[in-house]
Amino acid sequence: MAFGLITHVTELPTIAAGYESDDMMDVKGHLEMLHELPLQAAGAIRVLTERLVADYPIDH
Repeated sequence: MAFGLITHVTELPTIAAGYESDDMMDVKGHLEMLHELPLQAAGAIRVLTERLVADYPIDH
């Protein structure tokens, strides 16, 4: 099974290339939200780590 976060990130260039000129105001909005990306990625990694530890405890 591929790591879902990486799979989604590798699709971003294709998605970006698909924008038409009429979509550029949407793109501006997306770019203004990029500062949230590291926090959201960290949250996803935290959730995955917590589930891993819950399902496969390493301290026992």
